Amino acid sequence: MSRLAESRKKSVPVGLTEELLMALWSEILGHEEFGVEDNFFELGGNSLLATQIVVRLCAIVGTEIPLGVFFEQPSIRGIHEALSSMLGVSADTFIAKLAEEP
Repeated sequence: MSRLAESRKKSVPVGLTEELLMALWSEILGHEEFGVEDNFFELGGNSLLATQIVVRLCAIVGTEIPLGVFFEQPSIRGIHEALSSMLGVSADTFIAKLAEEP
């Protein structure tokens, strides 16, 4: 098994937030060859693409998310943890409640 394949197998998304981020990254980066621990910028991302993801994520959660979060925590897992910290509750719980609203 290749190193990339091992990385992907070990770092699959857990929960709604990581699944959502994985989908956004796949769409913006144009590929799915990464895991939740991988660095966005090492995968070919840049500040303009990060901005697109942050804008879309803000629209989904309905709150401001500083772009700096992406530079401080450039992995899906890191952004999930930062978002949970910002919201004061698990991001998965927050997103699940949004999905329940009419």
